[in-house]
Amino acid sequence: MRGQKRLPPDKPGFEDEIVAETPPELYELGPPSPPASPPRKRVKRQDLVDRKAKNKTIDFFVMKETLRVFCKPEATGLAWNECIQEVNQAVAEAFLLANLYVLRQLKDGRPLCKIDATDLYQPCLSLVTSVPRREKFEKVLKTQETKDRRRRWEANGRTGKLEDVSVSAFLFTEDKFQQWLTTQKTKNKDLEEAADEFCKLRGDRSRPNTKYLNSGWFQAAASQMATNAKNGVVRNFAKRLRTYVLDKFEVSKSVGHEILNGVFAQTFNSVPVRVADPVIVELREKIPRTQEGKISWAPQHLLPMFYEFLQYIEKWNKENKDKRDFVEKRVFSLLPTKRGFESSYCKVDSTGLRSLLLRSPNVRRDLTVEYEEEVWTLKDSLAAKSSWIKLSDMWWRRLFYVDKLEKPGVRSFHREITTDGYGVGVHMNRPTRGKKKKKKKRGKDGKTMATKKKNVSDALGLPLAKTPTGTTEDYDVIWGIDPGRTDFITATNQDGKTVRFRTSDFYRASGYSRSNRKSKHRIDKSPGTRELLKSTPSKKTASVELFCVAIEFWFEHGRRLLSFFMDPFFRKLKFRRYTLRSSQLDRACFELAGARGTKTIVGFGDCGMAGEGVIKGSVPGPVKTFARKLARYCEVVVVDEFRTSKRHYDCHSFSDLENQRVKRRCRDGVVRSVPVHKVLHCLTKNGGCGKSVDRDVNAAKNILSVLQNQLAGVAERPLRLQRTPKSQPRNVNPQPIHPRVVPFTWNSHH
Repeated sequence: MRGQKRLPPDKPGFEDEIVAETPPELYELGPPSPPASPPRKRVKRQDLVDRKAKNKTIDFFVMKETLRVFCKPEATGLAWNECIQEVNQAVAEAFLLANLYVLRQLKDGRPLCKIDATDLYQPCLSLVTSVPRREKFEKVLKTQETKDRRRRWEANGRTGKLEDVSVSAFLFTEDKFQQWLTTQKTKNKDLEEAADEFCKLRGDRSRPNTKYLNSGWFQAAASQMATNAKNGVVRNFAKRLRTYVLDKFEVSKSVGHEILNGVFAQTFNSVPVRVADPVIVELREKIPRTQEGKISWAPQHLLPMFYEFLQYIEKWNKENKDKRDFVEKRVFSLLPTKRGFESSYCKVDSTGLRSLLLRSPNVRRDLTVEYEEEVWTLKDSLAAKSSWIKLSDMWWRRLFYVDKLEKPGVRSFHREITTDGYGVGVHMNRPTRGKKKKKKKRGKDGKTMATKKKNVSDALGLPLAKTPTGTTEDYDVIWGIDPGRTDFITATNQDGKTVRFRTSDFYRASGYSRSNRKSKHRIDKSPGTRELLKSTPSKKTASVELFCVAIEFWFEHGRRLLSFFMDPFFRKLKFRRYTLRSSQLDRACFELAGARGTKTIVGFGDCGMAGEGVIKGSVPGPVKTFARKLARYCEVVVVDEFRTSKRHYDCHSFSDLENQRVKRRCRDGVVRSVPVHKVLHCLTKNGGCGKSVDRDVNAAKNILSVLQNQLAGVAERPLRLQRTPKSQPRNVNPQPIHPRVVPFTWNSHH
């Protein structure tokens, strides 16, 4: 029969796509879905087994360059811009759909699905790029109408034209649609309903054209989206819980700290007399826990608390917005969304390369490679899907300058890149230096087991030791570093040398200031774009209705704004910022680590707000990025910053330093004595030496003294920097310095 799909002999007949000609009333909307077939036997892929075995003996890193330099002339026809823009649009819409689903579920009190790539973000990417269920149902009705017309035409002996045969209209009704939905398979009914609402807001606007890109590109994007979601929930939970406790229950910071300790504790015995205990009990009942009594760090279990935090903040802002001294509290989105409208980097692996080639008709199909003494054309390679993985390495080298980046025995190409269409990060691997360490198991909170050891801290974003591995004689240079904001790094060494890295100078040298001016000038040339950016509604809300307003704005103007920022002008600025930023950080690391062969150790202050937080008029520096890069050049030890800014490094006084005060005319015109944050004074009336010191330099020298104690084999901190036990009075007589610690005299005082 013409038009009928031919099935394999072992395929059951009910999977035929041809619908029954005149189904009875029960099957008016199509036959019910067949029963689920038994799952296929899982086959172990040998290439994956070999890859995992190889990964145990190699390390990974990224080399950055422009895409134009990386591509050979044969790859000039690749449709980079088209694919990257479509994937960026799909990712942005998938982020919005995931947030809409979470808001709807929490509003109605329904449970959330697992927040990961498989259960949430891959389905979201599929739903925003595929035909909505209502359109599918309309297509079913149209098919039924066509078949009924053909049946009547054949019953009348095929007289007249088929188009002139009158049939009963198959009209769309909500009841029929709901009945049809009961016959369809759905893995997540609530997510499908959220997608239906999402598609209603889209209307007749075009969907992202991601033909061929579902394979390779979407898997990598979904994995990255899931990682962002987990980090956004887990890393911010304690901070937002603390803010919620302090604001709602109006307790002091010390009581708030006690409440958080009780909430995070594995077990807790309540005493009704204590003020904090009822709050602790209330919060412990709301936060899901594991069988061992620990907090469940799965994002889907913590999001209901985030929803409660966000509702409280919005309610407080609404109630207090008319007050004179009102300061709006910051809101947030429950799950991450795409940052702005700029082009994000997309990961392309071997499967993604095949998808890219299928989307690029301008690439010559007669290009050839040789594999196992057999010549393959590009056309034949793309057609042989099962053999593509084996051939992909040859095509990477045929289309890109991979060989120029490789060095035999030193580094080799890992068959993965990330790109935004201008810059490209080439993933490389190299043999492990020394014995390969076993991969640390991750706990349920997303942190490695190493960070849970007493001698390891992750305050700077990566696991670093709290104690050095050697002694004073093992190192040539010893540095103490105090991270900050105006000066994101203030460092001093045992010879009295002090080095500053100012945040403003770093951003100026990295091209950020110049780049921001150029971007603003380009946006100002397009008044329509500038007005759209100013009128963009916020996605940080707990209201489904307000969030739908943001979705409608995206559907109306998102594609236009994406196209505007896809201009190579913006991507070039972004790439230049990255290269200059990396060179400035490397330059700072070289200055501290010294020449090749110099044994250097750095005591790095564990600033809890390193690179985070908001201070008016103060932009944070790349503290954590710098610490991560510095750890590649020398040994870095995390040092507790307790009292390092409050006690004088060169005085036996146990009194806190006081801010220097100056006369200054305030905004109201009155001259007052105001404190200077940068300058501290060691008052003689408190038993001090009367000297004035720079706050950051003083802290860096105190951090250095703590590290020197550790290198000398003294576990205790200097007495002025120790925590006073509750049973011991604060004012105690100074004790002599440990005999193994040599008193240090600075060459110059700051």
